[in-house]
Amino acid sequence: MPMEYIFCHEDGDWIKTDAYETFLRRICLSLGFKVTNNHALQMSLNSNVLIPLGVTVADRAAMLGHSIQTNLEHYSFAQKNYVSTVCALLDAQT
Repeated sequence: MPMEYIFCHEDGDWIKTDAYETFLRRICLSLGFKVTNNHALQMSLNSNVLIPLGVTVADRAAMLGHSIQTNLEHYSFAQKNYVSTVCALLDAQT
């Protein structure tokens, strides 16, 4: 059976919260990142990876285990360079 969510084992069982948070903290520290939390990781994955790849909001919400509304309201944010990206898209239309 294929894995449907990001935060579960291959057999579909959810990863235990404390085990996940311990692993997340350890991996972030080993990479030199400021210690973060699950919410921040999901926001970054959604907004910095999945959105730029063109993954639909329905698929992003399903992968992260949220409703579409929750994904849009709490896990999606604009990129720092969004103005230049939007300007380039608009310029390409002329």
